[in-house]
Amino acid sequence: MSSSDVVPAACNSSLPQELFTVAVGNIDGLQGQPITQVYAGDLQGNLWAIDVFNTDATKWTVRLLFQARDALGISNQ
Repeated sequence: MSSSDVVPAACNSSLPQELFTVAVGNIDGLQGQPITQVYAGDLQGNLWAIDVFNTDATKWTVRLLFQARDALGISNQ
């Protein structure tokens, strides 16, 4: 998976880059089925969706779903 085009635009490289609170599921919402979606927040107030529906990890995609910011646009870290 290549996230080099996504991560630098959304994250400050001078701050910690850790992910936390990972949740997994599948696109149909059915238990016992293969995982197709991974959701994780990071220490900079971003929420990420990672589409892992393909068995080839090079085809996985990363999307920024949400950025926690105050009224001035400053990250709520």
